Parts: sequence; structure tokens; C-alpha cells
Amino acid sequence: VVRGLYHLENHHIRIGVNKSGIITSIYNKKTGTEYIEKNKGSGWKLVVTLRGWTEYPVFDYMNSGRTKKKENGIEISFNRLKGLEGDILSISMKLYFRLEGEDVVMRAALKNNSHETVREIWFPLVSGLNKISSSKDKPFLTIPLWMGNKVRDPAATLPLAWDAKWKLVLMYPGVCSMPWFDFCNKKEGLYLASHDLTFQ
Repeated sequence: VVRGLYHLENHHIRIGVNKSGIITSIYNKKTGTEYIEKNKGSGWKLVVTLRGWTEYPVFDYMNSGRTKKKENGIEISFNRLKGLEGDILSISMKLYFRLEGEDVVMRAALKNNSHETVREIWFPLVSGLNKISSSKDKPFLTIPLWMGNKVRDPAATLPLAWDAKWKLVLMYPGVCSMPWFDFCNKKEGLYLASHDLTFQ
């Protein structure tokens, strides 16, 4: 079952996305694995300056866009964005989701019509990853720390964040060799990477 208002699928994969641009489902049709835990998905976040705040957040769940279904893709448009305290910002954004074989390609485009500075965009945010359930093997998190690091059973070995969920923050560029990670077991997994040519 796809959770979300809109979905894309081919014979490899099916994803669900809602009007807020939140990824509600990533389903592997070959193995029958749903990677996103129910009601735990996420999509994006902006950080802007506002009224002396240097890191004023704009969250996905506070915004709803217009959605267009395209061939192999979904486009979600936001004319203005609502910030944490209800501020309406003159920032427009488009999110693109497209399937290419076994890949889900995601892009974001921003236009800032406000006097504020958009400091960061976090997209895509993929949260609520289930344990990979098609195998009894413990999953691995392969990360580009220095020349590479493999963390076995990350839910059990990584430190917990304040909300009792495991979290690992890696800075790129910095100690990381490239912007990617791989969450997998011996049979299947998810590879997530940024192919931004500006290296942001």
C-alpha cells in the first residue's frame, strides 16, 4: 500500500509523495520491502535569515504545494513558504521527483523574492528508514567518513539523538570524501547521493 497522495512507479520501485513534498513511501517491488516506516517520512527544510534570526527554519510539514503529475515524474510548486512562527516568505520553490530505472532522482529549484537570505536547503530528507526486512542479516550503514567506514547494525551502535532516534551528522566537504551513503544488507539496500555539480 502506498502511503501518500501521489505516487510514481515502474517495475523496480514505487514511491509515495504528498503535497508538502514529504516522501511517505519507498517500496522495492523486487524484494517487497517498504523502506519508510509508517508516518515517519520527510522531505525538505530551508534555513533563512529573518528578524535577526540567522537560522530561521521553514519545514516541509507546514507547507502545501500544487502538484502536477508528469510522465515518470511529479512536480510540486510552492508560490510562498510559511516559516516556523507562521511568517509568509516571498520564496517560491519547485520540487521534482522522477524515476529512472532503479533510481529516484530528486531536484529542487528556489527563487528568492524576499529581502531575506536563504542560507541552506536540505533536500531530500529521507527519514524513518525501516530495518531492511527481506533478510535476517543485520543492515550496514556505509558512510564516506575519510576513505570509507562501514557501521554494522547502525540502530544498535550509533548514539541516540535527543528524540531517541539514531543520528549521524557528517560534514561535506570536510572529513567526508564524497556526498553519499549506503544503507544495505547482503541482498538489498538504499544508496543516497548528491550529484550537485556545485558541491553544496
